[in-house]
Amino acid sequence: MTSSSSTLPMTIVWRVLQRTRQVTAVIRLIDAIGTPVTLDSEAAIVAAREAYDKLTEAQKLLVRNYDALTAAETALAELKKTDEDQAAADRVKALIDAIGTVTLDSEKAIGEAGPLTML
Repeated sequence: MTSSSSTLPMTIVWRVLQRTRQVTAVIRLIDAIGTPVTLDSEAAIVAAREAYDKLTEAQKLLVRNYDALTAAETALAELKKTDEDQAAADRVKALIDAIGTVTLDSEKAIGEAGPLTML
């Protein structure tokens, strides 16, 4: 047996081990997201997604908890939307509160808040 023929199987074994480690690392990153998903989970979700996207198609098939990653991404998107909606509502409330007691002089403040209340 020549040295190149004995090296080939070791190279293949090394590649398989390396790819297995990559898959295991992604699985662990997804597990680390935890539940429930919060706005603070974003960094963990992004890290898991980026690592998953770097895998080969064959490796992706081995990620047993991929559904947990997509569920976390969906939950985060919903939380962000809710957070944005709350911020918009807070801005409208502040404009309405700024009107104070409605008088004939309140027209300008009502005009500023009026269109936003229709959102």
